[in-house]
Amino acid sequence: MTEAEAKDFYAEHEGKKFFPKLVSFMTSGPIYALCLSKVGAISAWRALMGPTNSTEAREIKPTSLRAIYGTDNTKNACHGSDSTLSARR
Repeated sequence: MTEAEAKDFYAEHEGKKFFPKLVSFMTSGPIYALCLSKVGAISAWRALMGPTNSTEAREIKPTSLRAIYGTDNTKNACHGSDSTLSARR
């Protein structure tokens, strides 16, 4: 993901304190983009990911992807749309 793509993809967060760190992380190496298609795909994927903050995920949902692979609130291993509108964008 290029810097321009990351900034565009996360445009709704521009101006927030964590935005530069998020863009830096998202452009720091390869990514795997998934397009999930099933009834309830967004909620199912969000359940697999667990809480956004990896530390919180380890406490609340220790078997989630973010609990296992994330390191903090930004480097949380995986990202996903929070709505159908967001996914379509």
